[in-house]
Amino acid sequence: MPTKHVSSILLSILLVISLIVLPSFVVTSQTASANPSSENFTIVALPDTQFYSESYPWIFENQTKWIVQNKNVLNIVFVTHLGDIVNNSSQDYQWKNADNAMRILDGKVPYGILPGNHDGGTTYSLYFPSSRYENYSYWGGSYDNNNLNNYQLFSAGGMDFIALSLQYNPPTRVLSWADNVLSEYSNRRAIISTHSYLDTDGSFTDTGGTRIYNNVVVPENNVFLVLCGHMHGEARRSDNNLENKTVYQLLSDYQSFSYGGNGWLRIMKFVPSENTIYVKTYSPYLDQYDNDSASQFELYYPMGETVAASAGISLMIYVVVVIVIVVIIAAILILKVV
Repeated sequence: MPTKHVSSILLSILLVISLIVLPSFVVTSQTASANPSSENFTIVALPDTQFYSESYPWIFENQTKWIVQNKNVLNIVFVTHLGDIVNNSSQDYQWKNADNAMRILDGKVPYGILPGNHDGGTTYSLYFPSSRYENYSYWGGSYDNNNLNNYQLFSAGGMDFIALSLQYNPPTRVLSWADNVLSEYSNRRAIISTHSYLDTDGSFTDTGGTRIYNNVVVPENNVFLVLCGHMHGEARRSDNNLENKTVYQLLSDYQSFSYGGNGWLRIMKFVPSENTIYVKTYSPYLDQYDNDSASQFELYYPMGETVAASAGISLMIYVVVVIVIVVIIAAILILKVV
């Protein structure tokens, strides 16, 4: 049989093998971090603690003590503070009250924190600097090292997450940084916490909401949950990103209630076996749940599906590898013919 015929047959065999074998690597890369276990876990949100820090510090401490006490029972894997930590950033005693309350979590439960419009910037960075968290394994980093904007990395239920905390009304340069961070960790499921994002009617706020949504939420296919405070009340909405995946956006802020909020916080229980997030509103201070439809509801979230961004990257790698193989073999055949 002529050599060029043998070479042609060899080329065909190699192409078929590459087309069969390579997709298996693609599937593996897509599902490696999207294979949820049966383990349930909980994420807690602390909305607007400003009046606790100002006048009712024991309620704030009651919240964080309850989180630590229930860490194992509820499998609490992460806590996020939604800003307005204090009411008056120039009054040092309020920062000390907030520091005492949040310090209860230090070294016990991973958490993220961000400044609201009442928190300023300079004093916030003195009490909650990046250096406070840099030795924790969950710490990801912050923008400009002042910790006004930061992110954390954690895993639960067989899934990998990135929690991104953005300051009140973040400037354009911060949104660019946030977009780059989420792109870098595109294989992780992303949760964004910020202070001002939704109004009580479910519309986006002018102080950050619209810009965060357009510049960070929509472009990044791994974002599935956005949490915020600032506006007094509760609201929720869902929108689809560029990959037609649902993004849930939740507002919770109870500062207009008695005693600065009566200790209400948000509990989000993830149940991978049911592809469901059970959202509840609870007050450790009152030891009761708020059971109305705005405070207690369920979100369908397909935890067994792959993260869209990682799938796209894997497919691209597959195509590139096939092209490279074809080019190399073709070049070898041409050289032999010549």
